[in-house]
Amino acid sequence: MLCVNRIRLLREEAGLTQEQLAEKLYVERSTVAGWEMGKRLPDIDILCAMADYFDTSVDYIINRTSNRKCYSKSQG
Repeated sequence: MLCVNRIRLLREEAGLTQEQLAEKLYVERSTVAGWEMGKRLPDIDILCAMADYFDTSVDYIINRTSNRKCYSKSQG
């Protein structure tokens, strides 16, 4: 899973520090740093929370798609 670059990209584009993202996701800053360094992987609950916060999909975060748009139930 190559979500390392996407998590950092989304965080930086939102103008957040690792500490700020950690607070929003109720994790430690070191956890976010671990994700961004590829030493840890976020669990599915955290991935869903990130997707909601950044208005994107889990598939985008984990590099299964390059489409940033979030799937909407009304679309399909």
